[in-house]
Amino acid sequence: AEEYGSGEIRITQRQNVIVTDVPEDELDALLEEPLLEHYSPDPHPFMRGSIACTGTEFCSLSIVETKNRQVRYARWLKDNVELPDGIEDFHIHLSGCTASCAQPQIADVSLRGMKTRKDGEPVEALDIGLGGGLGENPHFAEWVEQRVPVDEVPGAIENLLANFEDAREGGETFREFVERTDEETLAELV
Repeated sequence: AEEYGSGEIRITQRQNVIVTDVPEDELDALLEEPLLEHYSPDPHPFMRGSIACTGTEFCSLSIVETKNRQVRYARWLKDNVELPDGIEDFHIHLSGCTASCAQPQIADVSLRGMKTRKDGEPVEALDIGLGGGLGENPHFAEWVEQRVPVDEVPGAIENLLANFEDAREGGETFREFVERTDEETLAELV
């Protein structure tokens, strides 16, 4: 920011960083900076669409770890899951509890911290909601799966996107697909 712009950085509500006042003739040099190889100004949709609350590290209400987990999920999805044709934005929001600080109810895939048992042992888990969003025809997510152990969530999202690709009609968006599909069928797709 100091080298290429006015020295000012802003943070957006989607947790993005904006370097302000970069002259057009400095833009190419800024984009060639090694830092931007890791922190891309044009990240993959799974990275760009990820939001997480502060989680157990900084919040006494949170039931699960969030920030690092969401980064791990986004990286795994980027490396292992193809988004269906025409899907350029995909939002996954993870809140560590029911307080909804990461606003999971308005994401394509909503994740909300819980606890469950797996093989008789207590483990972190997530409720899974689908199809939330703002803008035209705003809609809160439909909560379709409860208490999915956290290690099973990336695979559930992978299954969901594969099933969406097979079942979608024409160029239907994910939210349009969720809106026309009944809750029981949605739960089966995860």
